[in-house]
Amino acid sequence: MFSPSPRRHSAPPLPDPKQVYKADDTIVRESDIENCRTYDECDLSPETLGTPFGDKTGTETGTPTGAKEGYDRSRFHVHFGAGRLGLGLVVGAIAESKTPFGIVQRPKASWGGIISNGCGSQIEITVNGKPVVEDVTVISEGCDVEEYLKVGVAAMVVVGDRPTLTQLVKKATSFSCSLGAAMGIAMIPLLEQLEDMPPAERPVLYACEYDVNVEAEPNFEGALVLLQPPADKSLVPFAGDRVLIPSTEEEASYFYKRKFSIVNGMHTVLGFMTLREKAPGAKELREHDLLAYHTASPEIQEELWAWIVVRCLDLLDRFGVEMLKNAHSVETEEEVFEVLLDYGRQTLDRFSSVVDSTSRVLGGGLGNRLVTRLQPMAIFMGNNKFAGTGRPEERFLKHAGVDETFARQASTFVYACIVRISLDSSRKAH
Repeated sequence: MFSPSPRRHSAPPLPDPKQVYKADDTIVRESDIENCRTYDECDLSPETLGTPFGDKTGTETGTPTGAKEGYDRSRFHVHFGAGRLGLGLVVGAIAESKTPFGIVQRPKASWGGIISNGCGSQIEITVNGKPVVEDVTVISEGCDVEEYLKVGVAAMVVVGDRPTLTQLVKKATSFSCSLGAAMGIAMIPLLEQLEDMPPAERPVLYACEYDVNVEAEPNFEGALVLLQPPADKSLVPFAGDRVLIPSTEEEASYFYKRKFSIVNGMHTVLGFMTLREKAPGAKELREHDLLAYHTASPEIQEELWAWIVVRCLDLLDRFGVEMLKNAHSVETEEEVFEVLLDYGRQTLDRFSSVVDSTSRVLGGGLGNRLVTRLQPMAIFMGNNKFAGTGRPEERFLKHAGVDETFARQASTFVYACIVRISLDSSRKAH
């Protein structure tokens, strides 16, 4: 029997967007802190970071892991990467699926406190103070992997030696990773050790990566969306409110495009509207705090809502009411309308909850953001007229309380303004 450790492990919170950190007489940029907490590489010392993983002392309570029921012990999932994405989103979804699992993290200095507790010690993973996984067994260098995996249903495997990792992956029935650019370097040598099997029988690797056709927004809570419908949903090692498992490829495409258009797209709209409002006629681009919906003028709020409606309208036109009913398990057209608009409302609320900047949001380049995120909506509204058609799109606009003419003007006006800013900036650069 192994005694629980009093130490608990929390996914690192986002730093205050306005704070400048100072430790050990060293000025540290907030971007340095962010990189250390988001990516696997970090050049800052644990002393500089303070207590980077939010360890706290207390009395461990709860049912011993070995006594937990409802887990399918014929399965074993291995997740690589214990950064913010891994601990903050992926691991909680794995736990909710009732699949026994191990989290693999290479033994960096910042993990020393957990490793020092010894083989079989237990930790709790919390996100923003809320427990996500309890009674996680720590397995470090020199531990008997087979023995300690029997203790419960969740393990934090903080090792770096190839034989131990190979032993672990050979037990896995599925994998996931959140390693960023290190994904190929870390994963390929290990996966090559697996027995060659027909494709349909191989363990599935779920790449939960920002770098794989996905762009992350720091104040977006996140969701796990399978981009390919699984042959058997019951075998997917993820569950919970933030896990979307599509039944068809069209549904998968919709969930992906919804996030890209409304979250990423609206962030871009805010960036460009901020330039228009705070730097009208500027010949060069300077950094500004983004406009926030909740503190903006009624005119700006009306314009932002029109942009949300246009983006939802595009999704409705692209995928159709019936497909959206199936995707969201609703029965009526009005429910489809509300699901679309509610996602937009939540997005504006999240954007208002943090301070962001034009330099970050538009960091991919004005031209790129213009062509990929504003121009498509301007073209869509320019090529379509819904008034008087009797189509769902006409009813959607009425339901959303936005006049079609105003929606068209809002989308094309911002686009035209930013074209001028881009051209002026380009001329100055040359």
